[in-house]
Amino acid sequence: MCCARISMPTMSAGTRGLSIADGCRRFPNARYLIARQEWEHWERTELRARYTTDPYYEDSLLPVMESGRAQLVASDYAFNDSVWIEAWPGHAPGHVCVIA
Repeated sequence: MCCARISMPTMSAGTRGLSIADGCRRFPNARYLIARQEWEHWERTELRARYTTDPYYEDSLLPVMESGRAQLVASDYAFNDSVWIEAWPGHAPGHVCVIA
């Protein structure tokens, strides 16, 4: 599973949708690819506080990272010759788009 955007509300564990943590339970064999730059942005408490007080990071992101199934990748990561990610500036630092 490629997480192209991990900011709130996209990854909220609330009523706004399926959280990564829920996905971790529903897809027990999944590997989660997260752009390193975006992870490094959102893991900083003071940066999250600028956007929300929702505990989505603790509820939705940390459980996946702590499960050992998350992999931080560069913003030019390639799955193969036909599918890759690239930086797609906009929503948050490190936001990426999957190109196929």
